[in-house]
Amino acid sequence: MSIRTLLALSACAGLAACASPTSLPTVEYLCNNQTALRVTYVDDDALVLMPNGYAVTLPRQVTASGFHYADERHDLRGKGNEVTFGLGGGAPLVCRSPGS
Repeated sequence: MSIRTLLALSACAGLAACASPTSLPTVEYLCNNQTALRVTYVDDDALVLMPNGYAVTLPRQVTASGFHYADERHDLRGKGNEVTFGLGGGAPLVCRSPGS
């Protein structure tokens, strides 16, 4: 991911109305513990942003169906409007996008 992309994501992360024809595809998910995840999909990466400001960029992984992004500590998998997000060794969050 380029520095320009990271700067654009940082600028958009704090703005509620960061929508323009050139904005990046972002999906907001509500999880089973009422945590909200904002995921921005950029090229072969997914930037996961939590309300507490925790953010991580995950590279795309090969999967048979759906999508999968992961690094050594984090795991984001999904299909349709549902994702699971694993952080460290804890139980993964199960999340859905609104309207699903």
